[in-house]
Amino acid sequence: MAGCLLRLLLSLTVVLVLLPHAYAFGAGDIPDYAYLNDKAFRRVPHGDIENILMELNKSIVASASGGAMGLFLGVTNAFGGGPKFSKMDVKRVYFGNWLRDFSQAMDIAGLSRITADTIVMVVMALGFLTFGFATEEFEVTPDRLGVYLPVEHIDNPKGYGEKEGDARRFHPSLRPPVNPRELEIDEQTGMKKYIANETGPWDTSTAHVRRTIESCITYGRRAAGRNGPDMWEAYRLLGTALHTLEDLTAHSNWCELAMRKMGYNRIFCHVGDAVLVKTPLGPAPPLVTGTFGSTDFLHSLLGEATDQLRQASLRDLTKQIDNAKAQNGTSKAILRKLHAILEKLPSSDNRNEMLQQAEEEQYKIFHFDPDDIAPETVQKTLWRLLEWRDKVVKDVVGVIEKIPGLESLLEEVTNTLNAFVLFVLEPWLTPILEDVTQTLQKSSEAIINTEGQYEVFDDPYASDPTHSLLSKDHFSLILNEPAGRIAMIVVRHTVERVVRAWYDPAVDVNQVSREILDAFHHPYFARPDCVLQSEMFEYMQAWIEGMDEVDRNRTLASLDKVSRSRTVYCRFVPILT
Repeated sequence: MAGCLLRLLLSLTVVLVLLPHAYAFGAGDIPDYAYLNDKAFRRVPHGDIENILMELNKSIVASASGGAMGLFLGVTNAFGGGPKFSKMDVKRVYFGNWLRDFSQAMDIAGLSRITADTIVMVVMALGFLTFGFATEEFEVTPDRLGVYLPVEHIDNPKGYGEKEGDARRFHPSLRPPVNPRELEIDEQTGMKKYIANETGPWDTSTAHVRRTIESCITYGRRAAGRNGPDMWEAYRLLGTALHTLEDLTAHSNWCELAMRKMGYNRIFCHVGDAVLVKTPLGPAPPLVTGTFGSTDFLHSLLGEATDQLRQASLRDLTKQIDNAKAQNGTSKAILRKLHAILEKLPSSDNRNEMLQQAEEEQYKIFHFDPDDIAPETVQKTLWRLLEWRDKVVKDVVGVIEKIPGLESLLEEVTNTLNAFVLFVLEPWLTPILEDVTQTLQKSSEAIINTEGQYEVFDDPYASDPTHSLLSKDHFSLILNEPAGRIAMIVVRHTVERVVRAWYDPAVDVNQVSREILDAFHHPYFARPDCVLQSEMFEYMQAWIEGMDEVDRNRTLASLDKVSRSRTVYCRFVPILT
C-alpha cells in the first residue's frame, strides 16, 4: 500500500502536467457558473473558503485620533478600512494552505519508497499548474513543503509509525512516536489532548497555529506594508495557519456536537455510545478528529476525483497526449509560434537570451536518454524550465504594463510557453506512467474496507474514528456546506486580527493568538461572551433549522448511527473506470 500512495500522487501529476487543458488536482475553487458554487467546498486545498479574503481589508488606516498605523502601499480610503486582498494576494495566501495538503506525500509511506527530492519535484510541477508560477513566492522548497505532521491537520496520531518504528529515521522532521496520553480526553475542554492540551511533552494543533500566527505577524510587521519577500512570507504563513483552522470543522465532529447541543440527540458523533465527558451542559460526547493512515490518503484523493465529477483516467492518457500533440504540433512549431508572438512586442533586452534558452531545451529533447531519468536529473530539468518560463512571462508582463492594448498577447504568450514546457517535460515524466497503471488499478479496487473504520460503531468505548469516516471534505457529504461556511467565519475572524497586528505595533501578539484560538472549542464548552464561538454555533443552528420539515427530517435521519454505518463508502467510485 505504501508504494501505491506515491504512485497515485505521481500518476495524478502526470495527468495534470501532460494535459494542457486539465484542471490542476484540487486547485482553485468552484467556477462561478457551477451549480455547486457557494454550496460546496473543496478539500484540497481549501480554495473556495479562502476566496472570502477578497472581501477583507489587507491593511488598516491610521485612526482619526492620530494612531500611527502603517498603510499598505500608502493607499488610504476616505470611508475607512483599506485596500482589499487582490486575486494575487489570495494566491499567495492560498499557496501556504495548499502546501500543507501536499506535504502529506512527505511521510513514511512515500519516503520509504522514493526520495524527498522526487516528492518536491512532483509538488513543484503541481504548483506550476495550480498557480501559474513556480519561482520566488511560489517556489516549492523542501522547507516550505515540510513533511506530514498530524497537528497541521488536527489528525488523530493514534498508530502513527507503530509498524515502521520511529518515523524520524525516514525524515528528521517527522513526528516522534505517539505518547498514549495524547489520545486521552481532556476533561477541562472536552477535546482530545493532541488538539489543544499544551501541558504535556507533545505538540498540539493549537500550539502549531500559535507559532505560525506569531511568525506571520513578525514578517508582516517587518514588511511595513511593502510588497516583497517579507510580505509574501507573511501571506504564506497566514495560509499555513488558516489550513489548520479550516480543518477544525472539516476534520472533527464539531458540527455533530453542535447539533446534539440543539437537542438532536440521535446525531452520531463518531465515538462509542459510552464515551462521554462532563460539560457545563451535562454529559456529551467529546470533540475528536480521525486517524489518518495510508488508506485515508487514498480515500481523500479519490474523494477529490469524485468532486471533480469528471476525471481523466490513465487508460485514456496516451490518447489525450496524442490529441494534445495534434492540437499544438511539434516543439519546433510551438517555438516558431513563440518567436512570432514575441516579435509583436517592443524590443526586450532579454528576448534573444530567452529564445536561445528555449532552443537549447528543444535540442535536449532530441538527445533525451530514456535510461537517464534519475530524480535529481528530472528535478533539475523541471526547475530550469519553470524558472525560464517565469522569467519570460514576467518580462512580457513588464512590457505589456507600459503599453496599453497589448493585454491579449499575455494569454497567448502564457499558453504557448506552457505548451512548450509540457512538451519538454513529457519524455522525462512519461516513464512514471508505465509504472503506475497496473498498481493504480489494484489499489482503486481495494480502496478501504478495514475493521478499524467501523470500530466506533461496534465498541461502545472507542473514541478514535478514522478520517475517512469523520471528515466533511467532499461535495457529497451532508455536512460539507455548514463545515465550509463555519470555516469562512473563522477565516474572517483570523484575518481581521492578523491584519491589525501587522500594522499596529501596539497590538499584543499573544492576545491575537488567544482570540484566534477561540475557534478550538467543544460546543458544550462555548463561552457566552465569545463572539466567534457564538457565530459558529448560530450558523450551524440556522443551517439545520432553516430547512423545511421534510428536508430537516431527511438530513437528521441520514446522520444517525444506523444510517452512517450503512453509507460510509458507497458514494465513491473507482478512479480507473
